[in-house]
Amino acid sequence: KHAPKSLVELLSAGRGHGDATLIVYEDERWTFNEFYQKVDSLRSWLVNQKEIKNGDRVAIAMRNYPEWLVAFTASVLSGAITVPLNSWGKADELLHGLGDCEPVVLFCDQQRYDFVASSAKNMTTDLVVARSESIDTSVAVKLDSLLLETDDFPPIAEVESDSTALVLYTSGSTGYPKGVILTHRTMGQCLMNMYYVGALCSQFADPAMEKFSSIAPCNLITVPLFHGTGLWGGFFVPLQMGGKVVLMYKWDAKKALSLIEQEQVTLIGTVPAIVRSLLKDPDFDQYNTETLCRVSMAGSLTPHDLPELIHEKLGYVSRSTGWAMTETCSIGSSMGDRIYDDRPDSAGLVSPIVDLRMVDDEGNVVPDGEEGEIECNGVTMTPGYWRRPDATAEIYHGDWLRTGDVAYLDDEGYLYIVDRIKDMVLRGGENIYCAEVESAIFDHPAVAECTVFGVVDDRLGEEVGAAIYLTPGQSIDAADVREHCAGQLAKFKIPRYIWFTNEALPRNASGKFLKRELRDTLQVSDSH
Repeated sequence: KHAPKSLVELLSAGRGHGDATLIVYEDERWTFNEFYQKVDSLRSWLVNQKEIKNGDRVAIAMRNYPEWLVAFTASVLSGAITVPLNSWGKADELLHGLGDCEPVVLFCDQQRYDFVASSAKNMTTDLVVARSESIDTSVAVKLDSLLLETDDFPPIAEVESDSTALVLYTSGSTGYPKGVILTHRTMGQCLMNMYYVGALCSQFADPAMEKFSSIAPCNLITVPLFHGTGLWGGFFVPLQMGGKVVLMYKWDAKKALSLIEQEQVTLIGTVPAIVRSLLKDPDFDQYNTETLCRVSMAGSLTPHDLPELIHEKLGYVSRSTGWAMTETCSIGSSMGDRIYDDRPDSAGLVSPIVDLRMVDDEGNVVPDGEEGEIECNGVTMTPGYWRRPDATAEIYHGDWLRTGDVAYLDDEGYLYIVDRIKDMVLRGGENIYCAEVESAIFDHPAVAECTVFGVVDDRLGEEVGAAIYLTPGQSIDAADVREHCAGQLAKFKIPRYIWFTNEALPRNASGKFLKRELRDTLQVSDSH
């Protein structure tokens, strides 16, 4: 009941932190006061010049610049429905998103401007470009010209708790992404749930964590801001609590290590693959990472060797993980500190504001302990997809949200994710969960990254394929991988096709490996 009633209320709460540093980007440092001055100037332009009103859409498509956060906050405080678009996609995906949400304004960077500039004259959307290099001023405006100080401030918008606050587009592994609707009430509940989990876990913190109590909180954001992981925990929490946010143009392990040392980063929240690449960087030991006391992992299954690798490289720190979806506003299950230590291979305990159940292929609820598709119910569930009643109908089973994830609950209420329903290999009638095979391969010390997928087979329908990126300086072959897997997997689950790549495996904007892209581009040959 004490949660913020709207995203407007939530984003207004940081004004009291004054001259404390809020944002660090490259050699730039912005205080809370400087941030809100820019927010208010841009909000003034949106309301007074563009006449933005409740329900209008304002879109954002740019890299993780400080201006992304300014545009986002100004949009919300103006009463608009804010639409963070994927800045990793190609021109057609961006144009699709713009056509789908029909924003009054698009805040973008130079690269995204270049994607849409040729269509600008036929668009009803105004283009505002951050860090512009070359733009046509007849169709676009430089964002920095709108951030100058002004005293012509309209009132902060008033919004209904159950009205739409955000539309977040899913990563769209097949077809164009769909816009997930999230309400103002949902955002406040999401934030309060994070505080609850943090308070709960702190009650079980190891005494070794006490040495970190005097260090100011500092988040290193390693994932895109248009993704819930980056926006909720990476920005909302520090904004409210007076913490510091460190932004990166793109992920680079050595750059991240340098920032951790320089800015005394205390928290990194990201996907397991990025945590692994950080800890396995050849120069890791050359940097001071003593302030890094919290490592939070989400977005994909955590390889079973990663918790121990964190302990080996960082000593005792708070490790945490969880399970959720954009459609649940990133609320599902979670755990940290000693709760995590008790069940490091699980996805944690179910949030008290969410109900979960497992169902079989016919939609029947299965007993606890048995595997089934997760269905969710709770205050943070999306009311549906933007302008897609057909897709909304597909994800709801009565009042329960279908997730597409296979899992089970143990007798103490811990959630165990098995795999995505669509992320299985169907080999001769046997279901093989890719995550199980990936976990076995990850256990080999020479493997830095791997992903498993189905390869079409005339005889069995599908065979197991794996793409592997080795830790620099290591050398193994396919036979070594199969021999290693033989000790952990049934024979039919061992990959028949194995490829070694010379570069890190491609990921989508959420940090997940692009399995379909790899499957479609890698060529099967007898040598594998």
